[in-house]
Formats: sequence, structure tokens, C-alpha cells
Amino acid sequence: MEAQQPDQPELQLNSILSSRTLGRRVPDFDALSKEDDERLERRNKGRQRLKEIEKVVKKLIELKEQNGRTLRGTRARAAAAKQLGVSVHTIDNFIERYEADPRIESLIDKKRGRTPGGTFTDLQQAIICYFFINPEKQITDNNKKTTIIQGLEDVSYILDVLKMFAPDASHSERAVRRFMQKLNQDDPLVVALARKGRKYIESKILPARRNDPKLPNDRWQIDARPLPIYIRNDGLVCTVTLLLIIDDLSQYPIRARLIPRRLRDEKGFPKRSDFTAADVGILFASAIHYSRTCPGTLYNDHGSQLGSGRLSNGVVYCQPDE
Repeated sequence: MEAQQPDQPELQLNSILSSRTLGRRVPDFDALSKEDDERLERRNKGRQRLKEIEKVVKKLIELKEQNGRTLRGTRARAAAAKQLGVSVHTIDNFIERYEADPRIESLIDKKRGRTPGGTFTDLQQAIICYFFINPEKQITDNNKKTTIIQGLEDVSYILDVLKMFAPDASHSERAVRRFMQKLNQDDPLVVALARKGRKYIESKILPARRNDPKLPNDRWQIDARPLPIYIRNDGLVCTVTLLLIIDDLSQYPIRARLIPRRLRDEKGFPKRSDFTAADVGILFASAIHYSRTCPGTLYNDHGSQLGSGRLSNGVVYCQPDE
């Protein structure tokens, strides 16, 4: 595959997913997993131990500030080393890390092993991230013909771009692939958001909104489901869609309607069919008529047939005079 030259300004602005995704991360102290706890306990750095180390290190840093930015001559380092059961060199390491990042997480050891992506330069990481979250690009030529180039996340293509714009230092396909896997593992939601957009996150990943009606007919819910049964309609054998309105509090079915999924067109030929906005309006109107009640709100599943009227986030707000 011939490497296409990337747009440099766009690359610099939109390439990095998050600073947390680049390289091996230290886990958050308040969100340590069972595996992290066990690993830290084996290294004598459990939660209580880390709090004890942080308390000692804070006192040493305060003493250091009071003593002209040095602890020499105070014997405080030796006393702290004896208290914690470590060497003076380890105490110096604790102080250096905590001064650079004054959080308890800075005292947590990183997992052993090579850091994925640690040998890539910042520009190389930016290039890989950019093509990872932008796997295709739309191009318009001089004749205003639009072409979509796909497969930009291909490892061999990315290596060609790296050789062209950031050749130092060189890496193998395996190194690039491991770095891309690390991106997806560390922040799958960020990657999904960057690749597929907010609508995908809201519809596929976020939990459904809770419905907490307090009174009957406070909320009705309308939904449509294809049923695994066959009927004969106008001489055609077809399945049906069940269009149903229920009361959220009692789960009582207010009104239902079966919609054939095959109809004859104006010439009499069979054609596929689905329920329409008119079917929804008829069902809703008949539910109000037969129950002699208008609900406070009507929830739906964001279907296109339910997209008309006063609709906001899948909710139709009803007025008493409707």
C-alpha cells in the first residue's frame, strides 16, 4: 500500500488520545484492583504501607524546605530508613518521586517489563494514535469527486508514514501493533468515542435511563418488536410487528397493534413493510381514547417513526388538552 502523506496540522491537533494511554500506567490508589493489591503486598507496599511511606516522606520534604533544601546533617534520612526498614537510597528515591508528583500514586511501583510504546518518540506516538483513531479519510479531488480511503490503521501503512516523517528510531510491525493494542486496552471508551462518535457511546455502552414513575399513567412506554409468528394478510404470508404501549408503573398493557411486515403496493405486487409514524399516531390516539387518560410522558426507543412531534431525548411530553 502506498503511503499517503498525512495532513500535518490536523495530525498535531487531534492525534493524542490521552496522556494516560501512552506507556504503562501506575494504577490509581483508590481504584486498585485485586491483582494490583496482591502485587503490592508481595513487594511490601500494600495500602497501609503506602500511606505510612507518604506520611514519612511528607515530613522529610517539610524538613528539607526548612533546612535550605537539603537533609544533610539532619540524620533524618537515616531515621526514616530505619523506621520504614529500607535503605537511605530508597528514601532518596521516594522523596525525588514525591516531589516530582506529590500524590500517593507516585510511590506505587510500575509493573515490571518493557513499557509498550516507551521507545517511540512523541511524534511517532502522535502519528500512530492519529491513524489508529482515524482509520479512514475522505478526499475530494479537483473534479469534486469524493473518495474515502480506508485501512489507514493498517500497521504496514503506519510504518511507511513513520519512515517518511519520523524515521528515528526505527521499529518493527510487532512493536507498532503492541502499542496500538495498548491504546485500545487502556482507554477503550476513548477509542470508541474517537472512532464511532458520541451517539455510539450513548446507544451501545451507557446504561439505560431509569424510569421511576410514582403514579399510574405518569409514564407510558411505546416499543415495537418483530414476532416469530406468521399470519396471512391480503393473501400474503408474512411475519408481524407488535406495537405496544404499557404503563411504566404497573407494566399493564394499555394498547397493542399488529402490523404486517409485507404489503401489496399500488400495482398489487408484494413489498416489504414496517410500521410508520402514522401507525404510531393511531395507536397512541386509540390508547388515549379507550383509556380516557393522557399520560404525563411517553417514552420510546428513538426509532425514526417516533422522531416527529415534541420529542426530546426519546420522550414525548404531553399536555392535558391533547
